[in-house]
Amino acid sequence: MAGDDDNLITFKRPESYRRIHERIKEAWTEGSVVLPEYVQSRMLERGIDDADLDRVILRGRVENHEATTDERARYTIVGRSVDGFRVKVVVEINGETVIVTTWCL
Repeated sequence: MAGDDDNLITFKRPESYRRIHERIKEAWTEGSVVLPEYVQSRMLERGIDDADLDRVILRGRVENHEATTDERARYTIVGRSVDGFRVKVVVEINGETVIVTTWCL
């Protein structure tokens, strides 16, 4: 949709985080999220699996965002793994939703 991408970079209000989180959850549910190979390797190293990722993305909350050097937006979602550990997921939106990295806190 025209105008949607205009709103991705500079969210300053909490309600904007809710909006972007809904967009990320929708992309995740539809299967339009890309998990690069390096992210899958890091998840394996850190004991994070797809069920944990699912839980954090769907039940966690967006804590902050930053603009990348190429003016894309990265959002940090924090939530609990299936086992109850705090997990961070960094999501970059660049036309398609991309998981950038994950780790346990």
